[in-house]
Amino acid sequence: TTVQIFEGVLQGEIAETPAGKSGYGWDAIFIPSGYNRTRAELSKEDYKKTYLQIKPIASLTSFFENFS
Repeated sequence: TTVQIFEGVLQGEIAETPAGKSGYGWDAIFIPSGYNRTRAELSKEDYKKTYLQIKPIASLTSFFENFS
């Protein structure tokens, strides 16, 4: 039996003041690395790019595609 673990990390910093109204409560204070706005202020496209679960899901998908 093999155990596979899939993990995602989003680097960034905490804003000095909350900004934006989209997303979850913490999105208004979190600025992802590479952006100058909080997650709550990002476009839908950029918000999806920073979504915490994308990397683990992509890894899981790749694992199943290569599973033999």
